Amino acid sequence: MPYEPRATPVFEALIVPKLLAGADRRLTILNGTVALGLLLAAGWWWWAGIALAVQALFKWLTARDPHLFAAYRRYLAEGDVYDPFARAFQRNNVRPEGFGRDTLC
Repeated sequence: MPYEPRATPVFEALIVPKLLAGADRRLTILNGTVALGLLLAAGWWWWAGIALAVQALFKWLTARDPHLFAAYRRYLAEGDVYDPFARAFQRNNVRPEGFGRDTLC
């Protein structure tokens, strides 16, 4: 019996990020919340044009790279520099994530 490699179907709907109005879902909700708050609370009706322009920008950026905002959120969560000094809340000999944590020296 010849060997056949295992084939697993990958559905695109499971890979692409969740979009709302053609842009990243979280950014669209944030943009809508800020716009609605400024429209109703402050009475700045001209802000609707700015919110629509910002939404169009988000939609254009998402069309160029659907994972752009997810990558940026991941980049923001990472530390900028390795802090070599011990802290009061740090366990003994525990390095930060990404700097050889849980590896033998």
